[in-house]
Amino acid sequence: MEAVGVSLAILLGIILAAFLYEGGRRFYYWFGARILGWSEQEKFERETAWIDGSVKRDQRQAGLDAHAMANSERRRFGVWICAATVAVLAAQINMAWWEVALIFTAVYAGLTMAAGLAWKWW
Repeated sequence: MEAVGVSLAILLGIILAAFLYEGGRRFYYWFGARILGWSEQEKFERETAWIDGSVKRDQRQAGLDAHAMANSERRRFGVWICAATVAVLAAQINMAWWEVALIFTAVYAGLTMAAGLAWKWW
């Protein structure tokens, strides 16, 4: 029963924090408009600035993602080099050839997934 009380207190604390944050935000914009003499346009721009920042951040991330996806051949070659290096190390410790091939395949598959590359079947 005590765990329910603690959970309820945490939930009420989160709700109270959100309420205080939103109330403080609204008071800031009211204060700025009334006391500091912001125009309606300036008040609107300040209120929506966080949305504009979020949109710009998302656009910047989309550009970085597009650039990364355009450079997939270089990443695929890097995956191949790393997998081959591990396979060479496995061959150096006198593993059977089929174990080396399995290790190469497993490392290549794992690194391909870790690098976020799509499979190519040719």
